[in-house]
Amino acid sequence: MVRLAPDDVGTVAGRVVARVDGDQLSFRSLAESIGLPRLPIALDAGKVQTAMLLTLGQERAVFAIDEVVGQQDIVVRSLGRHLKEVTHLAGAAVLDDGRLVPVINAPELLRAASPTARVTAEVRRPRILVCDDALTTRFAMKALLEIAGYPVVTAADGQEAWEVLERTQCQLVVSDWQMPRLDGVGLARRIRAHPTLNRTPIILVTSLDSPEERAAGLEAGADGYIVKREVERGKLLELVRQLMPASG
Repeated sequence: MVRLAPDDVGTVAGRVVARVDGDQLSFRSLAESIGLPRLPIALDAGKVQTAMLLTLGQERAVFAIDEVVGQQDIVVRSLGRHLKEVTHLAGAAVLDDGRLVPVINAPELLRAASPTARVTAEVRRPRILVCDDALTTRFAMKALLEIAGYPVVTAADGQEAWEVLERTQCQLVVSDWQMPRLDGVGLARRIRAHPTLNRTPIILVTSLDSPEERAAGLEAGADGYIVKREVERGKLLELVRQLMPASG
């Protein structure tokens, strides 16, 4: 673990690097590296940043983290075949207090920090934004898409989803309809009105299933519309592959 001052981080040849012990190493947010939105970090406010220096053989990279909670010996267990495609996870462990925690895949993090690997990943694996105010539904759709090989970022409502889209490139949006602050239809309209985001495919996933509601969703700019009970039947993946044929 290292502490980085704002002057320790800069850009070299278009790549963000951190200076550690005289070396310039690739620097990324850990959240962004595992497919979460790029949230503000301490460096953004000119403050000292807590970071993780990861070393494997000759490969080294630095990742911004929120905080260091502690240190504990653990036994890493496999996640099974259903989650083997989630590349940033090496397994899971049960802590002394009974909590189940995921364990990050260190080699995959270093691979993702490579500039060449990042470009390749962006081309081959389009990122999807999943937006739903129900935590269980949101993470169920996230897991379904990640198992299919898609990197996923999430948001709890339309307003948060809009903020994610403004700072994170996403190739498709999957959104619930009924949400606080900004609902799915409002999000779709805002995306369609934006000069650079207006071609982003949008899928509305909702419990509203009347012909009038379906028509309203499509009129707002949605490219696909499915009810929630159809998600686990493969309809969501089917629509994703139709809207991004080159990615499947």
